[in-house]
Amino acid sequence: VAHEAYVPDKHGMDPDPFSTETPLLSVRITNFVNGGTAIGLLMQHRVGDADTMISFAQNWAKAHCKLSLEPVPNHDRCVVTRLAAAGATSAGVERPEGFGVKA
Repeated sequence: VAHEAYVPDKHGMDPDPFSTETPLLSVRITNFVNGGTAIGLLMQHRVGDADTMISFAQNWAKAHCKLSLEPVPNHDRCVVTRLAAAGATSAGVERPEGFGVKA
């Protein structure tokens, strides 16, 4: 298929072997001779859904153009554990700025 030249190789990622050695995200950047760039992304579904992938790509483009990111990335690795322990859907749970729970 024509797009396969521009996306990362799925070998080792699809199907997901559930190994700690499996990449969570793979990126392939293709620079064309006459200008332009193609960025192919492959992300494990357990890391994010289509919304996550679109947000990642949009923020990558914004970062490249030196624009501010929306939402601002939160690199606190414990936030999910704290939200789960507090009951992510319960009222009054303190969430980091920009962190939302979809209904």
